[in-house]
Amino acid sequence: MGIRTNGVCLLELKFLDKDLALKAPNDNLSEKIFNQLDSYFKKEIRKFDLPIDVSGTNYQMKVWRKILKVSYGETITYTDLARTISSHPRPVGNACRANKLHLIIPCHRIVGKTNLGGYNGIKEIVPGDISRKEFLINNEVI
Repeated sequence: MGIRTNGVCLLELKFLDKDLALKAPNDNLSEKIFNQLDSYFKKEIRKFDLPIDVSGTNYQMKVWRKILKVSYGETITYTDLARTISSHPRPVGNACRANKLHLIIPCHRIVGKTNLGGYNGIKEIVPGDISRKEFLINNEVI
């Protein structure tokens, strides 16, 4: 997982290619982020306590605030989330795609009515490979 900060706040989380050389955290904030991500994947924490800097359109911010209310281990559909803000599922999906703070604003908890839906703009899965979204949902099973 790659992180981008401004030294004060987390700006972006990014899934990295498996073969990319990783750098160890080199400041207090990066170390705090790394430790919380590690704890999340070990199921030791359910919520992150990190300073974040979120920027987006008013609509995206509205969607992301609703997503933050979806509890660890739960999922809701794009349609159900859209109804809570008098919107439609497609723009909700677009707001999820624009989210640069995956896991912190847990868009993986928003699913399609008949399937998991996309994640981070990725729709195709290599046959036999588990999707990131499916992995994250399964990781939160209580």
